[in-house]
Amino acid sequence: MKAPSFFQLRYTYANAVSRRDWMLASLCWSELLAARAAHGASSFAVLTPAEAMEIVALSGTILPETETPGAEQAGAVHFIDVSLAGFDHDQLAVYRHG
Repeated sequence: MKAPSFFQLRYTYANAVSRRDWMLASLCWSELLAARAAHGASSFAVLTPAEAMEIVALSGTILPETETPGAEQAGAVHFIDVSLAGFDHDQLAVYRHG
């Protein structure tokens, strides 16, 4: 196995999220998604129903259900929708147009 180059390491560490930030974000997102599920949120904030179906199909292909839950069971489409409506709003055009 080839060791990573200086530039690969520099890019990795420059864009790394600390464990503390990752844990905090995980807790916040899980609470937000749980609240949406508890209130029966079936509509999307920014995604159209057609876009949501496409994301469900794509994410289910990438992370299918096996012995463990897949992307669909984890609610990946809702996570993406909430992200695009919030902190990742500048990426909405990328999702829509590729």
